[in-house]
Amino acid sequence: MNLELREKGLQRTKATFIKLMSRVEDMSLIWKDFLPFYRQDVLKKAFDTHGKVFGDNWKPLKPSTMRSYKTKNSTRTLRRTDALYNAATKGSGGWFEKVSKNNLNFGIDLPYASAQQYGCPKRNLTYSRFFFDDKEDLAPSAWVWLIKRTNEHLEVDDVK
Repeated sequence: MNLELREKGLQRTKATFIKLMSRVEDMSLIWKDFLPFYRQDVLKKAFDTHGKVFGDNWKPLKPSTMRSYKTKNSTRTLRRTDALYNAATKGSGGWFEKVSKNNLNFGIDLPYASAQQYGCPKRNLTYSRFFFDDKEDLAPSAWVWLIKRTNEHLEVDDVK
């Protein structure tokens, strides 16, 4: 299935997935397959492209901020300690996920993650969006993956 996504087509793509999902009794295997894909294909790209996967462009680090970083990743936004990056891309400390038959809940619960995602005016911190904002805000590649994988699952079930 070759899907070309354009802005108007994204709503149809979401509707296609929801329709396919309604035909699957237990989505948990699909959700479990989806998480590693999403971490590597979407979240890693968000860090590697400074938010472009979500249509954003992170502001570059200020020279004073770069001077204060004392790690090997000192010039990369959101990569001072790599804790946030590792949680997002490898599922390490701070990553949470809850998978059930019909629901998937996942994210990062590091104390500073929301300040990075949404900004923090008190700290003069602009946002550097590295994650989706709600369940409808997945990257287009994620919707395509979900449709393909759900369709494959249904085809296997049809053979049984």
